[in-house]
Amino acid sequence: MTRFTKTYFARSVILMLFLALVIPPLSNAQQSSLRFERISLDQGLSQSIVQVIHKDRKGFLWFGTQSGLNKYDGYKFTEYKSNPFDSTSISNNNILAIHEDNHGDLWIGTIGGGLNKFDR
Repeated sequence: MTRFTKTYFARSVILMLFLALVIPPLSNAQQSSLRFERISLDQGLSQSIVQVIHKDRKGFLWFGTQSGLNKYDGYKFTEYKSNPFDSTSISNNNILAIHEDNHGDLWIGTIGGGLNKFDR
């Protein structure tokens, strides 16, 4: 082995040992800070199959399901459903897309009902 090869090999071994000792504690620290909370039908979600989730600029979570639009404020759900006798209700309960524009307006995409602008 040449002097260069020995130096390169020694540096590689030192680097691998350093990474083996430093990276596992860092990855464990990140994993322990994760916390999951379950939101289900028991908390008021209208359906267990959620097709889209959006967090708006006010901090509300919006869930689009096959049976309506659900707003979650961190404590309770408010459900928005289609009503054929109310022209101001959402056009269809099958929600596929939720988007917030630059003005803070929510746009709700549905199957069979087109696009809806949510009037807060």
